[in-house]
Amino acid sequence: MIDCRPELSVRGPCDLRCAETEDWHTKCCYRLHNVLYTLLTISNLCPMDHDGLNPNEDAISFRNDTGHCRSIEHGASAGSPREREERHVCGSKVDFVYPEVPFPSARVFAATGEEALRQLVDRHHQYLLKSPIHYLFPPDKEALEKLVRRSADFVVEMCGGPRYYTSTRGEPRMRSRHFPTTIDERAREVWLICYRDALKETGFPLPILEEFWNWIEPFSIRMINRRTTWDPPRRVPFASIRDAFVP
Repeated sequence: MIDCRPELSVRGPCDLRCAETEDWHTKCCYRLHNVLYTLLTISNLCPMDHDGLNPNEDAISFRNDTGHCRSIEHGASAGSPREREERHVCGSKVDFVYPEVPFPSARVFAATGEEALRQLVDRHHQYLLKSPIHYLFPPDKEALEKLVRRSADFVVEMCGGPRYYTSTRGEPRMRSRHFPTTIDERAREVWLICYRDALKETGFPLPILEEFWNWIEPFSIRMINRRTTWDPPRRVPFASIRDAFVP
């Protein structure tokens, strides 16, 4: 079973740091994450708040909360405002910590079989194509079929089936493979809702439903590659959807 450890939100080309990742790759990715996070924090993530402007002063006041900018004054003369120089410094801030991702055990594949998992993935994509994030998927029928087939290969293998995906595509690296596609918090929630509906419609076996959900729910958070808020992604525990599957 693959078990991905928690890590800081990454805003760059660093992939999932799983337990089976090589040490050198982990170190390089983590260092790259620190550099990119710092650069992005300074350049993009420090909104200036001009609401605090005092018209009787030359200096502009900035928010001094964690993760926002503040002004630092220095100069030759304390009594000469125009000779003072200001630097704006962004305080350090952690975006959010990715949750652990417990991949399914082989009992999921044993209970469902390959065909049922492929039907699940196919139905999931049918819902996605009718959802608000339909634009994330190729309009071309052949390209879409190829995408669904690869997605099904991944799900089958991760649930304990044959190594269809890694034998043809190599290591999954799903986060980095999705970087070309903009996935924000809302897109992730829509993706998860569509999976819930697909699980219900295909009659996914109840004894292993919670185990499967406990994989895709935190896994979906790992796919977010564009943040639109400082709030952590909304968690959707299995307990919150259990009643939808009760006969």
